Amino acid sequence: MQFHEAQKLLADLQRINPELTCDAVRTGALVATSLGTFYVSISAGKLTAADGQEFMAVSAAAPIAGALHGRRAGEEVSFNGKAISIKQIA
Repeated sequence: MQFHEAQKLLADLQRINPELTCDAVRTGALVATSLGTFYVSISAGKLTAADGQEFMAVSAAAPIAGALHGRRAGEEVSFNGKAISIKQIA
């Protein structure tokens, strides 16, 4: 990864306020789905939290983030021909 790209990713990540609660999927949301858990932030791939929970850090521009954007817990979306239910948003 180029230095400039890394600086941009860091700046994007620093703009996310982890103190804000999310009732709908948006940048900064941690979204538990039937497909897995996603952190809508920067494209960083599979990560493991201190408590051992695994999740995928995806950019807001990622197709899965686009499919989930604006949706709320309890809703279902279709992505790549699969039904994905949104279990929880934090």
